[in-house]
Amino acid sequence: MATNYVSLRATQEQLDIARKSVAAQKQNADVTRERYRLGLISAVDVAQAEGQAASTAADIPTLESSIKQSIHRLGILLGLPPESLLPLLSAPKPLPELPTPLLATGLPSDLLYRRPDVRQAERKLAAASADIGVATADLYPKFDLTAGLGLQGSMPSKIVGFSTWYWSVIPGLTWPMFDAGKIRATVEKKKALYEESLASYKATFHTALEDVENALAAYYAEREREHHLVLSVAAYQEALDVDNERYTRGLTTFLTVLTDQAALYSAQTALSKSRANLRTDLVSLYKALGGGWKVATAKAAS
Repeated sequence: MATNYVSLRATQEQLDIARKSVAAQKQNADVTRERYRLGLISAVDVAQAEGQAASTAADIPTLESSIKQSIHRLGILLGLPPESLLPLLSAPKPLPELPTPLLATGLPSDLLYRRPDVRQAERKLAAASADIGVATADLYPKFDLTAGLGLQGSMPSKIVGFSTWYWSVIPGLTWPMFDAGKIRATVEKKKALYEESLASYKATFHTALEDVENALAAYYAEREREHHLVLSVAAYQEALDVDNERYTRGLTTFLTVLTDQAALYSAQTALSKSRANLRTDLVSLYKALGGGWKVATAKAAS
């Protein structure tokens, strides 16, 4: 649910980027047509401007389709008809905010015990350990204190009150001395099953640890990537603003403007995807830990 919701909001953001880019590119195409009418440029510039605007506009139907597919998927995940969430989710909304602080340092390993697979493996190990004790207990003699308990009187009418009961001095005794070999074999079998459960528990725990480490690595790497993409978008936007001004003055070619526009659109789209990946990586981390967590903060003394 969380991953699909993030994907929906990210795609809506990318659709907005595409529409704004198309509007800017169409405006540049209008400028080139006017300059061509005045004889200041060749028809090539007009064709390039119109071609770039059309190329960017071609992304819009694909993004719109992806948005509807994400909404349909969310409906299915909630057990609803696919189109039932369209009125609720069609309006664009920003991506969910990341928690602050983003991540706790030195996450304790006992957080992994909240995972269902780790808890299941631990309970199986505990049960296998208990089975060894049960099987070993069969090697020892068993006393039955109720074996010496009886009743006085042969008629039901005479069995009245505590005085009709009697206790024998010697309790019952059972000792499986002739089945000792079979019992020892059972004990060894239970020990082998315990070792198997122990190996399974270790494997499950290590897999859980791997999931957490992978999620943390992906999160921190994506956060670094997002930082560089923010700088990239700012730089390309500045370059485009300067080159647009230079182009209107005839100081540069339209090819330079086209290159800047394409680079900016690509960087903005990449930044949007990176921001979405950052959130889905955090979702993966929550899943790997069996849920989220809250960082304890010390209250300042008044």
